[in-house]
Amino acid sequence: MAKKRSQSQNNNEAEPSRGLSITNVVIGMVVVIALFGWGSLACSYDAAHAEFVVDETMQRAPRRGAAIRLLILSVAKFVGTSITRIPDCFSVIGWHLQNRIWLPILILSLMGVAVLSGFGLKAMEGVADDPYKKLRDQRGNQMTGPPAKPKKKRKRKRLPPP
Repeated sequence: MAKKRSQSQNNNEAEPSRGLSITNVVIGMVVVIALFGWGSLACSYDAAHAEFVVDETMQRAPRRGAAIRLLILSVAKFVGTSITRIPDCFSVIGWHLQNRIWLPILILSLMGVAVLSGFGLKAMEGVADDPYKKLRDQRGNQMTGPPAKPKKKRKRKRLPPP
């Protein structure tokens, strides 16, 4: 029994790793879409209910490093707003369903596309592993059966001369 265990462990080690399964990839895609969707909903709600107004006429000309700094600050604000608006999730969702219905519909449709593409990939997975398996199953094992008769070629009709 100990030999069987060691042999099965050796066989498992010899098999190449196939990476992530399609199910795990689709679940990851749906989670990422949900997180970005929640962040978009929260930031949209936060911007609509802002208590301050930014005066853009007094801003200085941008410098070379300003773009990177602005990117980092924007991502930090996005993440911060997403986290701080979690307790207000019912208000955020309700406000979007009343005022900006397109955003929740967009998020749900993207999630649906991810799930449907997962089903499509799952259906293609078996075909990609062995594309000729179905053909071999239909044909059967011809080596053990009676010899196949060659098909007769049809004679072509000659066209009449012009």
